[in-house]
Amino acid sequence: MRTLRRTAQPPYIKPTSTTPGYYDESNAAYLIARDKNEKIARSVVVYAGCPAVPASKPGLVVAETIHDYVRGLLTDTLLDLLAMTIQAGGLELVDRAKFPLTGTSES
Repeated sequence: MRTLRRTAQPPYIKPTSTTPGYYDESNAAYLIARDKNEKIARSVVVYAGCPAVPASKPGLVVAETIHDYVRGLLTDTLLDLLAMTIQAGGLELVDRAKFPLTGTSES
């Protein structure tokens, strides 16, 4: 994911006699590429981390193909929420009613 997120780099503006060199992080082409790569990375995270998503189309390995498939299933908002939850370590079984979970009974 890190490689995918870093493929878009802002252009470097060379130093002149009056200004130092800098990366132009407000460049429109860079912002568009960065946002696109970020969305693709989130789609891959959700595809890999949520078993219900790849259930109907397993085995995808190309990031853009995964992104196209996931975008057909989920809205951008839901995609963002799922990706954040997965990256934070979520999506696990939670015992909310204080009942013993299957396989964890201590009897």
